[in-house]
Amino acid sequence: MKKDLNLETIVNIIIIVLGIGLIIYPWIGEMPTINLFHYLLGMFTGLKFVEYVAQEDCSDKENLYVAIASGIVPFLSIIKFPDVAMLLPLSILTWVSLLAVVKLIKIDYLHDRGLEFYKVKLYGSIFFIILGILTSYSLHFIKTGQTIIIGFFIIVMGLLDLFKDHVEVYLSKSIKKKTSKTKKNK
Repeated sequence: MKKDLNLETIVNIIIIVLGIGLIIYPWIGEMPTINLFHYLLGMFTGLKFVEYVAQEDCSDKENLYVAIASGIVPFLSIIKFPDVAMLLPLSILTWVSLLAVVKLIKIDYLHDRGLEFYKVKLYGSIFFIILGILTSYSLHFIKTGQTIIIGFFIIVMGLLDLFKDHVEVYLSKSIKKKTSKTKKNK
């Protein structure tokens, strides 16, 4: 558990740094935003696949599914859209939708609806879905600061996952303490 938490923390910090890099990028480089987003998804795919391979619990396939979903989205650019401006918002909306499906399946798989884990994961997933939809919507109308908007979205996503992982560890420790106290009282 400790090894997985350290790995998840490192991956989430790298995701936050990638988001900061996206915010800084407009001042140092020129590249179409859609290409930059697809490169980011490639790095995200690699990070999540490494996280899946290095984790201790092989039955948890969430990171593998996230890596697959992140790898599928860049292939949307192969499809020729009549409105090229819609490609970036559609890519982000598709990516968020696929990740939302993976996260909601993971939440349903946990079967711990009475515990605080469930509430933290559910609220985190709902916040992620709302944030992704709003990001996609704003990218449709704002053309000048798209990399900055995507950068802030990636930073918030990394912070949300980092917060969720640490709250989950804290809650699991408090639940273990409560159950050990009730066993001692009996």
